[in-house]
Amino acid sequence: MPKTNQSVADRSLLSLTWPIFIDLFFIFMINVTDAWFLSRISDSAAASVGAVMPILGIAFALYSTLHQGGSSVASQRIGAGDHKKLATTYGALFVILLFGGMFLTVMMFSFAPTFAQWMGLNDSMADMASIYLKTIGMGTWILAIRFAAAAILTSQGKTHWNMWSTFVMTVVNIVFNYLLIDGKFGFPALGVQGVAYASVIAWAVSLCFTLVIIIRHLKINVALPKSWSLFKKDSAPILKISMPSVLEPMSWQLTQILMTVMIVTMGELALATRIYSFNLLFTAILYGFAVSAGVQIKVAHYIGAKRFDDAHKQLILGLKLGVVGAMFFCLHFISFLRSAICAIYREC
Repeated sequence: MPKTNQSVADRSLLSLTWPIFIDLFFIFMINVTDAWFLSRISDSAAASVGAVMPILGIAFALYSTLHQGGSSVASQRIGAGDHKKLATTYGALFVILLFGGMFLTVMMFSFAPTFAQWMGLNDSMADMASIYLKTIGMGTWILAIRFAAAAILTSQGKTHWNMWSTFVMTVVNIVFNYLLIDGKFGFPALGVQGVAYASVIAWAVSLCFTLVIIIRHLKINVALPKSWSLFKKDSAPILKISMPSVLEPMSWQLTQILMTVMIVTMGELALATRIYSFNLLFTAILYGFAVSAGVQIKVAHYIGAKRFDDAHKQLILGLKLGVVGAMFFCLHFISFLRSAICAIYREC
């Protein structure tokens, strides 16, 4: 393992954070472009898919939390110079996320119609939501492994490679949305299902790109567990961090499910409006996510190196930067909305 990784803790927060911010921006663009392509089919299609997105959000929350837990443990290993256990930590993280991904794949594929009914959808909207969730559910295990691969790069401080991986994913997603929705250049016209296939293909390409960077370019060693006892030993630190942490994002996703169920009763237009506006709202929280991820990397490296005072100072600094920046973006977003309403109604 390259010894230069020891310097990650001493890099500036900005050098770690700006690629994460761009990475998150590309993810935001995927949501926006999917919503736009769905709106080209119909507002009903956008509303139907948007209604079941909190179900997919549960998978994202689980994968993201395991990603953060694995990245934190690996960063501590690097900070402590324990490169022998680092490879087995990466291997355990891959296995954990693969198991989690396969479980959610089975759940989404098997119970997609049931989930659509739970969200209060019926008739054609329920059919479109079920087709989307079943199709994208078949590939969610690919996304899980992609999160594991991204955690390796994050722990190494190579956040710029995750940024490029997400950029590739965004481009592939847009291209296949264009090809599969209306059936361009001989491709089948799949409509809503085409949007789901575009996402799965984009995840697969992004995963391949990330694995090539890890294995061929950076030559990072990943050792899969050779026995159940070794797997339990190597996965315990990851799960110790991840399992308590998963409660917060899971509770938020459950809140979104309840809100969506209530909005469904207001009609198709209200549901579509909620989906479009929620995608815009995501811009206000990109900064906070990026800062928190950058701080997490540095703090984990400091703790591994037993530089606890530096870890505490970095945590407080990150908290201040996060609060101030989030307030700025939120106020700017509110101001933008006020200007838009004034333009529409010609009064303030």
